[in-house]
Amino acid sequence: ISASTAGEQYTPDDIISLMAEIVAAMIRKLREDKILLYDPTCGGANLLFGVEDRLHFNSGYAHVASYGSEYNDSLYALSAIESRFRSDSKIAYGNTLTKVPFEGVPFDIVIANPPYGTPWKGFAREIENDQRGQFAGGLPSTSDGQFLFMQHILWSLDSKGIAVVVADGSTLFSGDAGSGESNVRKYVFDHDWVEAIVQMPQQEFFNTGITTYLWIFNKNKPKER
Repeated sequence: ISASTAGEQYTPDDIISLMAEIVAAMIRKLREDKILLYDPTCGGANLLFGVEDRLHFNSGYAHVASYGSEYNDSLYALSAIESRFRSDSKIAYGNTLTKVPFEGVPFDIVIANPPYGTPWKGFAREIENDQRGQFAGGLPSTSDGQFLFMQHILWSLDSKGIAVVVADGSTLFSGDAGSGESNVRKYVFDHDWVEAIVQMPQQEFFNTGITTYLWIFNKNKPKER
């Protein structure tokens, strides 16, 4: 793995463990029920399959079906090969936001570490003309697609689903009031989907010292929350 690309390929193991513990504590399905797990930016799938394994072996969920999507050729190949060794796994190739490979699947859990600061100008027309309702909260600046992935994740969740998403600090403060970023934040808080935001230690991710955060979403909050 080259130094220039390792950051987009690999989520640290302690982050994976933490995300798995969070979803295991929050999921309300019975342990014999099938759990549908999704990572829309799965890369080589170490996050997706890491969470699947922890839910299965550490938390006692016997049947976890894992779904992933990736647009990078080499990383798609890695995750697709790994999926062949799993009993119930599907990996799709292509741009998740425009191809939407698993439309209509009600995911119980979505976990993701989307790319930070990645422009989406190259497929802006498709995003702007999306008729599925993925981006009901608004469109962020074309310089960073994190809020597009975040909305796709929330749109993909079952009505009682939960999600844990890794993001950088720009998701907390970027954009003036009334901007696309501000409107997306307003949208998710107006729907009361945010369970918590957890700050991670610095130096967690390869080749960068930026501070990252876990956005924890819950579409099935109990009334007292």
